[in-house]
Amino acid sequence: MSTNAENNGNVIARNDMSVNRSEQCFMTLDGLKGPVDSIVPGSFAVLRYFINFSRDVQVAETGLLQPGGTITAYYFSAVIPTPSSLPILQQDCFSGKLLKKVEVVNFANINSNNKQISKITLGNARLTLVTSNFDPLNAGLSMSSSDVFGATNDAADNKGILLEQAQRFPDPSAVPHVLVKFAFETFDLEVNHFHDGGDASGKSAVQIDLNKNTAKASG
Repeated sequence: MSTNAENNGNVIARNDMSVNRSEQCFMTLDGLKGPVDSIVPGSFAVLRYFINFSRDVQVAETGLLQPGGTITAYYFSAVIPTPSSLPILQQDCFSGKLLKKVEVVNFANINSNNKQISKITLGNARLTLVTSNFDPLNAGLSMSSSDVFGATNDAADNKGILLEQAQRFPDPSAVPHVLVKFAFETFDLEVNHFHDGGDASGKSAVQIDLNKNTAKASG
């Protein structure tokens, strides 16, 4: 895969992304666009930006993610591939970190043209570490039924799920995997829905506070 990211207006190869060493355990994502689909050895890899997860935290559903979407709680996952990274897995290492901005752009085939139909901007997201699952044998045994990858209580099924995710990483059988689950405590979300691929009249904004279980929308 050859996914690149845009950082401060410059296109950089994903392998050039590095950990903010002053914080040790948090990857700087300022201005990052698009998913990072391959691991950077010794650092975090974002597997997916948004995972619709409603089992633990319920947030009022809205119609902002049209067509066909709802807003619940959003999580992302990270994997630390090196055993030396394990001691830094402490909640105070992650809580309160601020993810400044992420954009997700969707396209659709409209009148035989691939046009942008929506842009979702996530900003000022404050992170909290929720859980971390340790699986040194890559066997899926430590994955719980509420895992973000959809794991079950069946070890064989979990192993398959884990191996499917591990295909993203170099030599997954040689390193222990640590799955860290985060929640966004609060964030600003702006959604632009382009009705004909160019009309921004569908612009909406929402402020969601997961702690107070509230959502406010405008536009």
